[in-house]
Amino acid sequence: MSNNLSEITNDFVDREAAGFMARIVNEGNTIELCTLQTGVAYKATVNSVWADGNFQYGNCAGTDATATTSSFDARELLACKTSLYDGICMEEVAAKFGNLAGDGRNEAALTAIAEGALSQLQSQVEVDLWNQSLATMCGGTGLYTTISGSTTGVAVVSGPTSPATGPIAAVNEVYETIPAIASNRGDLGIFMSVTNFKKYLVALSTSTGAVLGGYDVKRTANNSLMYVEHPTVPGCLVIGTQGLTANRVVGGPLKDLVVGTDTSAEALGFQLWYDINSDKVKYRVTAKFGANIANPAFWASNDTV
Repeated sequence: MSNNLSEITNDFVDREAAGFMARIVNEGNTIELCTLQTGVAYKATVNSVWADGNFQYGNCAGTDATATTSSFDARELLACKTSLYDGICMEEVAAKFGNLAGDGRNEAALTAIAEGALSQLQSQVEVDLWNQSLATMCGGTGLYTTISGSTTGVAVVSGPTSPATGPIAAVNEVYETIPAIASNRGDLGIFMSVTNFKKYLVALSTSTGAVLGGYDVKRTANNSLMYVEHPTVPGCLVIGTQGLTANRVVGGPLKDLVVGTDTSAEALGFQLWYDINSDKVKYRVTAKFGANIANPAFWASNDTV
């Protein structure tokens, strides 16, 4: 790795007065809103069970259970390790910013590098969880494929509106298509791309009788991205995710969306060290995540690409 200092044309002047600003990007939020399943070293299952009860009526009802159907499902969850690795030649940086050693500047630069790296990794994990590009990703398919008509049970919008031109209609169509068995839950989430989410907010603010300031606009705990509660459906969140970059809109219960992770030190963490062989400060930040849904019959998609 060579440091990109080409935008700084002159050698040292005191540029440290303003400090170093980390390049923080739009990070992920799917993990914060879903169910987290820990201890997934590689593959695990998302287990679900339900029963159609044997209802009987009248006096002296029996206990015959032959009409009861118990169903079990185990959907595979694959946690894929993602790593961000790089090295910084601090002498090249010092040529532009002066002697960093001993005056706190070294620590300031490395802190900004660490913050930026963690932000980039979090953003990439969000993209990987949805895996819209159908990349290998350790063999996992991602939520983009899972929450679609290709999965038995997922309901598909008939004649969907493009969220690029009709974001409010596109969101409402997915909400209406969420199967009745899940529609009364108070943890519904409707996901769309960041670009179309912004259009959705603007459309709400300019629609007849609508004032965006009157809606419950929130941020995830890490302040990575806003989401908004549906204006007429309490408990239903409309969420922008970097994992979706086109016109796909999907919706279902947030707790039914499961993200698996390995919490071992080898799978998650940030390392920073000096490599004497290359004379560079190196860092590696790693994470291991995968996602699936427990009950496809709770979800809907517009299946738009």
